[in-house]
Amino acid sequence: IGQLYIFQFPLILIGLVTAMKMKGKNKSLIIGLLALSAVPPALATPAPHALRSLLFAPVWSMISALGLVKIITATFNKNLKISLLGLLLFIALYNVATYLHIYYKHYSKSNALDWQFGYEAVTYIKENEKNYDTVAFTNYYAQPYIFILFYTKYDPKTYQAETSNKTESYNKNFNKYEFYSESWFQTKPGKALVVSPFWQSHPGKFLQEIRSERGDPTFVISETE
Repeated sequence: IGQLYIFQFPLILIGLVTAMKMKGKNKSLIIGLLALSAVPPALATPAPHALRSLLFAPVWSMISALGLVKIITATFNKNLKISLLGLLLFIALYNVATYLHIYYKHYSKSNALDWQFGYEAVTYIKENEKNYDTVAFTNYYAQPYIFILFYTKYDPKTYQAETSNKTESYNKNFNKYEFYSESWFQTKPGKALVVSPFWQSHPGKFLQEIRSERGDPTFVISETE
């Protein structure tokens, strides 16, 4: 299951054929919406990207509805029509039930890292940062500085002043915080608190491991002298 249900596939095909045979403003509207929906995801990277192509979803739903109306209003064998609509309804119910099951039972666990699960490591940092001269956080899972800023309630004006000359979105070092893309190497004297991706060898003394809801490791917290 992606952004569309499987039962919509035949409806979309019928809807597209129906739309192409239409005349006037309705045909232009459907073609125009399809064309415009392709612009934003085409200009963004990476591509293809499921989230950025969501603008297509309403248009495909309209075309699916057009296909369904075509089936309902078409003049062919009544029993065949009822059987066809019944089959579509069965597949639709199965698709929806499958989606709900995956979403509520599996998605939060299987795709936890895609939604930056594990950033509760920031809670540990917030409670212990005063004991360290440097706090280093991997940006392997993207944008850790945002979580640090939000949960530590770091002053926005101070942050903007400290990072005004930096252009790299994943290298927003500020105050005692450092964010690294590869292995971390200590460049300043003093104690350092380091948050590493679980698969990477952590420097210094092991302190804590952060795991997802299904028990998969995400981060390792360690310290160096």
